[in-house]
Amino acid sequence: NILIDDNTFNSILSANNTYIKGNISKYFETKNKIIEQVEQTVSKVNQSLDTFFNNFQKSLFVFISFFLTVFIYKIINKAEVDKIFNKETSIIGLGLLLLSLFFMIFSRVILSLDKERMKNRYEKVKDRYKDVLITEDIEKILNNDEEYLSEISYLNKRVYWYTFLWIITLMLFLIILFLASDYLELYSNVDNNLKPNCCC
Repeated sequence: NILIDDNTFNSILSANNTYIKGNISKYFETKNKIIEQVEQTVSKVNQSLDTFFNNFQKSLFVFISFFLTVFIYKIINKAEVDKIFNKETSIIGLGLLLLSLFFMIFSRVILSLDKERMKNRYEKVKDRYKDVLITEDIEKILNNDEEYLSEISYLNKRVYWYTFLWIITLMLFLIILFLASDYLELYSNVDNNLKPNCCC
């Protein structure tokens, strides 16, 4: 047996405690880095979602501005306001609706790409620390992907409702455009007159 005096033994204990504390400190440091990188990844996708909603707001603002401008122009020129839109403004209105539709589709594509990018970055964060931590620890830190999946679910719900709201808005403005346009009403009446009458 090796005899160790009290001073030496205490020094060994102190060194061991220092080593353990150092490892624990590194563990928590690594844990915090993982969480921070995941939060940054999710935050960037949320920013993309905010951009999608801002695009919808801009589109809505353009429509309202266009309708109000034409309406005010009619009032200033003391023109009949039963039908606000003539041929030119009706075509412009339809063009704006089409542009908004394409803009919505484009925004959805960009958002989908950002979501896919977030998924890839999330997996890379997990792989990056496999040399430092075991897989079980990483899964424990990330709560078995529960928080990530919750964010994805929340993101998908918001995308669905924003898209639904955008489409409803487009349909609403299209209906208003048809009801307030003498050109589109005339075009519709011509089509109806061209249809053959059914004789009983």
